[in-house]
Amino acid sequence: MDSFGSVLIAIAGGIAGQKDTLYMAWPRNTSIGFQAMMEIENGKIERTFLGVEGHGIFTGWIHMAGEGWGQGFGGRVLDGDYTATWIRGVLEAVGVDEWEQLIGKPVRVERTGGTLTGLGHYYKDQWYRP
Repeated sequence: MDSFGSVLIAIAGGIAGQKDTLYMAWPRNTSIGFQAMMEIENGKIERTFLGVEGHGIFTGWIHMAGEGWGQGFGGRVLDGDYTATWIRGVLEAVGVDEWEQLIGKPVRVERTGGTLTGLGHYYKDQWYRP
């Protein structure tokens, strides 16, 4: 507890194949309680998409799966300079030089409130958070 009566908790660490969760504490007198803010999980890239989807929008997706979950990362409009930034960010985070090398690579994902917010290298502290 800090000097303002708030309970503060930070949990970090984890074991391979398990989640790392960071918790945020709310003031003791609120009814919100403790709420998970961010999770980091291990996964594997199953497939990718880089192209024009049904509505004529150029976009990219990285589809991943882990123990008991599957989720996509991306879905943003890739236009102008942001296109190169997004593609390069994904490649550098995973640690590959070519888009075709992504499939099958192990990764870590950062999830906040159910949304993937970051893609990370499996064992290096190397992340892409668009």
